[in-house]
Amino acid sequence: MHAAVRRILVAATPAAAALALAAPAGAATLATSPCVRTVDGQGVVPITGTGFTPGAPITVKYATKTNPTPSFLSSATADPAGNFTIAPRAPGFNPFGRQLQTFGISATDGVNPALVAATTFEQVRIGYATNPSRGRPSRKVLHTVRGFPSGRNVYLHFRFGGKTIRNVKVGLAKGVCGVASKRMRLLPARSRPGTWAIYVDQSKAFSRRTEAQLKYSLTITRTFF
Repeated sequence: MHAAVRRILVAATPAAAALALAAPAGAATLATSPCVRTVDGQGVVPITGTGFTPGAPITVKYATKTNPTPSFLSSATADPAGNFTIAPRAPGFNPFGRQLQTFGISATDGVNPALVAATTFEQVRIGYATNPSRGRPSRKVLHTVRGFPSGRNVYLHFRFGGKTIRNVKVGLAKGVCGVASKRMRLLPARSRPGTWAIYVDQSKAFSRRTEAQLKYSLTITRTFF
């Protein structure tokens, strides 16, 4: 028998010096979330700037280690106190297939271009995957979950025929973007041909009422040689 994992539903509640977006010393500062979580490429970057020229136009750019040339992210206008707050759409991963990446952002004052502030953040695709994603149900693979709150355990709930067959602890979500991994069988339960449901969350036992939860399918097919 062979198996393949695919996602069928996503539901969730609401050292980067090498990026070269370093700012010269000055009064301006830039702050953002340590981790920006995205679902299907959708997400926002909350950015707050202080210490800019009152009323000045602000240009915000981003860069990555793989693409160090700064690219436009958003613009803003400093308020009478020299501050601004924006939440532009999260930039795309580069390359597109990345699941976790460090971004550098900079904000430049349009009245005084020498006034620049910069910071960094991690960006993650919320999701679950196995590597490799196909093979016999007994094949040992790496199960990885990304994007859940850090400091809590992540669990996989394997369900078949409307019943929970097994709950498996992946491990503690670590890092600012909550990544947990565990090497085990592609299907860590007695194999049965058909479509399995895999729920991913931070609850020990499965419940449809769990708010932050991902759902995937695992198809087991019988092969004849």
